[in-house]
Amino acid sequence: MDLNDVGKREQRILDIMNDVKKSKQSARKYFSTIKQVSQTEEVQFAGFEIISALTYHTGIVDAWSDAIKSTSRALKIPICLR
Repeated sequence: MDLNDVGKREQRILDIMNDVKKSKQSARKYFSTIKQVSQTEEVQFAGFEIISALTYHTGIVDAWSDAIKSTSRALKIPICLR
């Protein structure tokens, strides 16, 4: 192994360590400037919005719709009432 190669590796390691140190300092500076957000912030939601979102994402609405269609066809309900 050439001494010149060892010197280059050591310099590269020192460069990487300096980059990491600068990155840490930049991150600390950035995060110190961010406005602190309260973790106990209250948000108002209507119950209907939550329930409708859950029913949509779980597919309950489609299941109910299919059940109603098949029942109305089985009962032969007039088309105008379907």
